[in-house]
Amino acid sequence: MHAEDRTIHFSTELIHPPLQRDKAKVQEFYFELSKIPGVGYDNTEFRVPNQPRFYTRRGDKTQSVMVLLPDRMLMIEEWADTTVAGFTDKIGKAIDCARNVMNIGPILAQTATIRSVCTVSHYDNAKSFLMDTVCNQQGRVDSFFQRPVAVGGLRFVLPATPEFEGTYHIGIEPFRQGVSEVFVELKGVYKTNGGEGITTESLATHLHEMRAFIADNIYPYLNQYDTAQT
Repeated sequence: MHAEDRTIHFSTELIHPPLQRDKAKVQEFYFELSKIPGVGYDNTEFRVPNQPRFYTRRGDKTQSVMVLLPDRMLMIEEWADTTVAGFTDKIGKAIDCARNVMNIGPILAQTATIRSVCTVSHYDNAKSFLMDTVCNQQGRVDSFFQRPVAVGGLRFVLPATPEFEGTYHIGIEPFRQGVSEVFVELKGVYKTNGGEGITTESLATHLHEMRAFIADNIYPYLNQYDTAQT
């Protein structure tokens, strides 16, 4: 695998006790966010009941989105042009602002998703690399399904343990927009044991640990198969 991958998506759901969303408070929240460099959004949308949405679009595909539901804040960086450090900094400042303006309670649970892509070094086609080499499925699929396989890959679920916080859901498949690129999605699910909830520092740590897991664990796992073909 190439040494450098590229992260294309960050997102997190921050789940708190249900809260009645007052439109005036949501608008105040939007205004206060706009005062924080790198945290505000360019537009609002109130078309869906109980789901106000803030968003900023940059270029053809890149966008930042926040969705407010009664029991959670959803923050997304799609086709991300930021780093995990930039995203976690934005999360911390948004939570502080939400607590000051909307009086949200403790964060009871967090889900986080990171998506990245990396180019294989010794194969021209990532689907062939995953299906035939990693999964050893060459000649074992077509005669049964009798249709072309557009996407095939691997899925793992790693439960939380005393040593490792959070449950990891891992998806690995060919990247549809790059023939020789592998797409990796890692979703982490974290719950609090009660008390004051998940701290802002822990929310950030979870994302940093997930990003490191992709680089230090998932790609080395795939790299063991990405060897010169004889």
